[in-house]
Amino acid sequence: MEDHLKETEKLLLSCEMDLKTLKDIHQQLIIIEERRKLLENYYTHQYMEDYEKNHDPESSHSRVLDQDSIWNVLSDQYTEKIQILKSIIQTI
Repeated sequence: MEDHLKETEKLLLSCEMDLKTLKDIHQQLIIIEERRKLLENYYTHQYMEDYEKNHDPESSHSRVLDQDSIWNVLSDQYTEKIQILKSIIQTI
């Protein structure tokens, strides 16, 4: 019985650490969403103007002026969030 209690105590401690991890993930998701909104806003309102003024394939800013780079990261984040939600839904 003593071993069972020790193992359960370890499990409890692990679950408490998991809770902290979940809280950290939640905070990170908030930060990620804030940045995503900023990039989406740029893409929607400022990108074309910057592209027209500054497009040069040799420029150090070529990734930000590459429409696909922005679109891909925004789309991939969307897809990843769906996968995260599916995982979470299966646990509740």
